[in-house]
Amino acid sequence: MFKVFQPNQFVTEVNAFEIREWVQDSISKGANHLLIDFQDVTFINSSGLGALAIALKMVRDAGCRLAICSLSAQARMTLEIAGMDRAFEIYACSDEFKRNTLEVQAQGV
Repeated sequence: MFKVFQPNQFVTEVNAFEIREWVQDSISKGANHLLIDFQDVTFINSSGLGALAIALKMVRDAGCRLAICSLSAQARMTLEIAGMDRAFEIYACSDEFKRNTLEVQAQGV
């Protein structure tokens, strides 16, 4: 099962906890393919990066998968500067992630 989270405009210390709560809730409800859709995000700071790193660790520890999509130029640059672009599966859009997830599920992974 997959779930999608779509943060609003900024990913900072103000709303970073929402990502962690969403990951915990999604995993507890049986989701094993998680996507954070950055379609509406225009800015991410170091606290946002920290929240993503924690979320990725939580997901991996649970044996699940976390991807991100629809990155703005600023968000992509921030991830690249931090070297976090190599840690995540990054998709152009949520539909691409969903197609990939269906393929992964069909392969039994």
